[in-house]
Amino acid sequence: MTKARENSDYTGLAADIAAATPTVSATAPSSPAAGEMWFDTNANSLAMKVWKGSYWNLLNNSFSASGGTISTYVANGIQYRVHKFLSSGTFTVVGSGLVEYLVVAGGGGGGGTAAEQNGAGGAGGYRSSLVGESTGGGGTLESALLLTDSAHTVTIGGGGAAGGSGQAGVNGSNSVFSSITSLGGGGGALRYNNGASGGSGGGGGDVETGTTAGGAGTAGQGFAGATGRNHGNPTHWTDAGGGGGAGSAGGVGGTGQAYSAGDGLASATAGVTLAKGGTVDEDPDPNIAGTANSGNGGGTLYAGGSGIVLVRYVI
Repeated sequence: MTKARENSDYTGLAADIAAATPTVSATAPSSPAAGEMWFDTNANSLAMKVWKGSYWNLLNNSFSASGGTISTYVANGIQYRVHKFLSSGTFTVVGSGLVEYLVVAGGGGGGGTAAEQNGAGGAGGYRSSLVGESTGGGGTLESALLLTDSAHTVTIGGGGAAGGSGQAGVNGSNSVFSSITSLGGGGGALRYNNGASGGSGGGGGDVETGTTAGGAGTAGQGFAGATGRNHGNPTHWTDAGGGGGAGSAGGVGGTGQAYSAGDGLASATAGVTLAKGGTVDEDPDPNIAGTANSGNGGGTLYAGGSGIVLVRYVI
């Protein structure tokens, strides 16, 4: 005859069942024990994970990818793999899975001739779905992409050339990852002209009376360039507009100050700040070219920087 189960046995069984039941939430359980499971309902994940003692490990590792320079790191207890593209290439997927991205286009070139008369280049467009980071233009963080078996084109946009004598700066080129396109930064204006629109806008040129317009930025990618103003005011160091950035518009200088460039955005995944606007100044002259793979706009007389693409997913 089978012995009746003691109440204490049921109590222990209930505890075992509770321990084996995964947490279903968009946020990770606090103070998890090794082996504890969590179904992550975050839209960029939707996956079962297990606590490995120092990070959450994805249980379904059928997804794999190649292309770019590959690294791994842990952030907020989640282990990621990152593919960094500094030049155009291909992101090849085996299986299916969600990936996050950062796509930065080439920055616009600064206008030519005199440093104080021509606008600076706008930063390249900045689009991101990296959880915990920002996207450009003050926009809402974008959603992850669901990719399946195929090769996805990655295009790194080049920086726009500086304007030659009597010429405006050239817009940067677009960067592309799969279905995501970031627009090249707007070129800085020639004197008496408006800045070009782009991912972030180029600065306007100076004028004898009134103002010129900075180029418009693109929603969710970057901000506008600064206006150009009357160059006859002796309190201004310079009168042409600074380039817009992914983090803010080109600024207006005060008495004895240059127009400031728009701010970029710091990316923890990239490890640097990207997509700054180009600068304009006369004395001293800090105008510089946008560095490679920064997406920065070029200062007046200088070229913009090329773009960058990062692709990240949980492993």
